[in-house]
Amino acid sequence: MARLESCGVFSVIKIEDKEPLTKRDFEEFVKSIQDNPLSPLGEKWAKMEQMSEELQQIKTMIQSQQLSTVKGEELNLSNKIDLH
Repeated sequence: MARLESCGVFSVIKIEDKEPLTKRDFEEFVKSIQDNPLSPLGEKWAKMEQMSEELQQIKTMIQSQQLSTVKGEELNLSNKIDLH
């Protein structure tokens, strides 16, 4: 069980020791998760990173398709105007 203390900033208190969790401790914990893709949390973290990259690729692809669709519509409109 952890508890939060508030004095302008919050600190997470460790379970047994009741010592405040420092920012450095938290950063090291997150880094250890990222660095160990074989741990359950690390595996999920790696999947999240992969999903994020794939979403960026999908976003770029959709934007380029939308841009080409808009350009195609503009070209069709200009062709129709030329025909009349």
